[in-house]
Amino acid sequence: MLIICPPCAVGATQLLSGHMSLSNLFYSWILSLLYIYFFMIQFNIANDITGVEADRIDKPERPIPSNRVSIERAWHLYYITVTVFIVYSYSIGHLFPCLIWVFITIILNFTTIGNTSIGKNGILPPGTYAMICVVWCLMNNVSNIYDHPKIVWNIVFNSCVFAAATIQADMRDVEGDRVQGRRTFSVTMDNRKAEQLIIKILFCVLLLILIEASLVEQVLYAKTLNLGGAMLWSIDQDDYTGLFCNQGEFPFTYRVRDILLSSNTYDEQDTFTTTKVTKLRTTQKFTFVPIRRNTTQKHKVTLAFTNESVKNSEIFYSLFTILLIIMMR
Repeated sequence: MLIICPPCAVGATQLLSGHMSLSNLFYSWILSLLYIYFFMIQFNIANDITGVEADRIDKPERPIPSNRVSIERAWHLYYITVTVFIVYSYSIGHLFPCLIWVFITIILNFTTIGNTSIGKNGILPPGTYAMICVVWCLMNNVSNIYDHPKIVWNIVFNSCVFAAATIQADMRDVEGDRVQGRRTFSVTMDNRKAEQLIIKILFCVLLLILIEASLVEQVLYAKTLNLGGAMLWSIDQDDYTGLFCNQGEFPFTYRVRDILLSSNTYDEQDTFTTTKVTKLRTTQKFTFVPIRRNTTQKHKVTLAFTNESVKNSEIFYSLFTILLIIMMR
């Protein structure tokens, strides 16, 4: 889903607007899919190599902690995938974004810069934009991202979306980050402060969506991009042994279901693969359940209008509610 959603989000707007034929759209989508696959697989391998000890705690199902792949073989796969990624990017005319992402992958995984939230969350957005800009170019038959009329807007928007997503991701990996010696927001802050920070960032993202829609009058584009972003960051990308080896689930669907439904009176839920829904949620809550498979720990980020953990953020909730009403009109 992570590989499929970004080109689909951009391609849907092209198809609905009549700017591209279905045959050209499919060809561009294939090119985008391959680019994102190589983009992600080389990063995941590097991340697995350097995060073995943390993965033994947070993600024991990954290839190296589960002893399906040795460290030596992982290094060989990393060199091969980086080489293929560079050659492929050169062949489609987008070598520069590829080199940016390879460089960021090295800095993030093989230096100490990625051990803090500011370092990690600050360096990843340009890398993510290196993916989005290539997808946009391929799906629009444009050779240069700087031909995009709203280049600054897109950078700001994607950076805000990614900031919220990475903080949420940090909250899943608290114990593993402690073992690795990382000083992420989740380690240095308590959950309440982290939840408030996520809410404020998401509020800014929603505000930016409305501003973008009013400025360029592309509400469909904004909503499609938002949907693609939601699906994009709802996916686990733990296993690089196949396109999505042993991952036939659709976490986004379960995430939506978990917003509406709960497994018991106290909103407790089991692990991702064993959640059993037994009742309709009756309280006024928006509950965001990070995926934690193969673990008995229950870890939640609850964004609730009446939640005590965000009692100092009423103004953000009020504005957030008003903006939601405007969006639904």
